[in-house]
Amino acid sequence: MKVLIVAGGTGGHIYPGMALGKTITEKNAEVLYAGTIHRMEASLFEKEKLPFRGFPLYRPGEKGLKFLCNGWTFFTIRRWLQKEGFDAVICAGGYISFYFGLAARLSKIPLYLLEQNVIPGRVTRLLAPHAAKVFVSFEESLSYFKKEKALWTGNPVRKKILNVCPRGKSLTILGGSLGARALNEAVLIMEQSGVLKAFDYPVLWITGERDYEKIAAAVHERPGLHLIPYCHHMEEIYAETAWVVSRAGATVLAELKALQLPGVLVPYPYAKDNHQKANADAMMQNGSYRVVEEGESFGCRLARAMEEITAGLSKPGPFSPMPRSRDASERIAEALL
Repeated sequence: MKVLIVAGGTGGHIYPGMALGKTITEKNAEVLYAGTIHRMEASLFEKEKLPFRGFPLYRPGEKGLKFLCNGWTFFTIRRWLQKEGFDAVICAGGYISFYFGLAARLSKIPLYLLEQNVIPGRVTRLLAPHAAKVFVSFEESLSYFKKEKALWTGNPVRKKILNVCPRGKSLTILGGSLGARALNEAVLIMEQSGVLKAFDYPVLWITGERDYEKIAAAVHERPGLHLIPYCHHMEEIYAETAWVVSRAGATVLAELKALQLPGVLVPYPYAKDNHQKANADAMMQNGSYRVVEEGESFGCRLARAMEEITAGLSKPGPFSPMPRSRDASERIAEALL
C-alpha cells in the first residue's frame, strides 16, 4: 500500500502526521509526505530523513501575491498524485489540506482526514463529505459528523514522547512553535518581579523563535532559568518536566495527556472558532488543569492559576489520574490498512 500524508504549517499538524507515518511504515506500507516549500515542514522532514515533496502553496497575503499561483499548483499536485499512484491520502489539517484533499477526491483516491481540535476546522468541514473517514482526537468532535463518517482515535503522538517517563522537577512554559506573545510577556513580568522564582521550580521556557531574542535581552541570567527558542525533541524537555504552562493546541494537549502532566492552559484567543478554548475546556474536565484566557488582568489570573497547580502538586494525590491516551497511530493504521 502506498500512502501520502499531508502535513504542514506548524508543529501541531506536522508531528501527528509524522507519528502516524512512522507507524504505517512499520506495517510495511510505503509512506510519502507532502507540504509547502517554505514553512517548517520542509526542514523537519529533511532532518528526519523522511521522503518529502514540497509545493508552492500560500495563504492569502502571504509572500505578496504568490497566493494567486495556488490554482496552478493544485493542477501540479493532481498530476503528481495520479503519477505516484497513491492508495490513500491522509490530510493532517491546515490550509494546504484543501488542495491535496480536493486533488485526491478528483483523482478518485480514498481521502482520510485527521482533525486534532474539538471544533473541526473549516477545511475539515469542507472535505469531510468526500472523505472515507475522519479521525478525531476528542470524543466531543463526533457530534460534528455523521456517525459512520468519524472515528474517535485520539491524536497521534510520537513514540519518542510516548516512551518518556516524566520524573523531572521543572516548570515548562510552552508557547508553541511560533511563540505566544501575550503569554511570554506575562511570564516576563513574573520573572522581572520575582514571582516566577518564588514558585521554586527550575524553569524551562520555550519562547518560540519569534520572541526569543526579545525575551533573552530582557531577563537576567540566573540558576534555574533556561530559555529555549524552540525544541524539536520534546521528549528531552518532557523528561525534565513536573508541570506546564502551555498554549492549548491539540497536539501538545495530546502529549500532556499521554504523559499525565498537569498544568495551566492558555488558549490562543485568535484561533478560528476559538478552538483552543474548546480544547482546553475538554482537558479541564478531569481537574488536572486550569484554563486562563488572555484579557484584562491576564498576568494576575495566570499567577493565581499557577499557584493552584503548585499547591496541588505539594499534596499527595492532588489531581485526578488522567487516563493514558490510547495509541492513536495504531488505531488509525488499523482502520486504514
